[in-house]
Amino acid sequence: MNTAQHEFAKQVPEVLDLLHKQAALCDQLQLLADRQRMLISREDTQPLLKVLARRRDLTSELVETNERMKPFRSQWRQVRESLPPDERALADGLVQKANDRIQK
Repeated sequence: MNTAQHEFAKQVPEVLDLLHKQAALCDQLQLLADRQRMLISREDTQPLLKVLARRRDLTSELVETNERMKPFRSQWRQVRESLPPDERALADGLVQKANDRIQK
């Protein structure tokens, strides 16, 4: 393991925590988007305003999480290669899950 990989390996827990958080935020945003559509169709404005406020808060959290991911994302290949195989598979799954949610 070279020096860069060793440095990335020390940050594995942070990377996985951020990926878990990112995926969870995307899941929550998707659920709120579904609820928003339902509330719009019912013309139920008060709950809709609460959903919109919650989506705004979650979006802010997602932006913050993405900012914290920047150093890892810019060198993702090296970060990914520094992960043990089981954690690499977990990271790949979390990245895919977040990407799938974002594309919906």
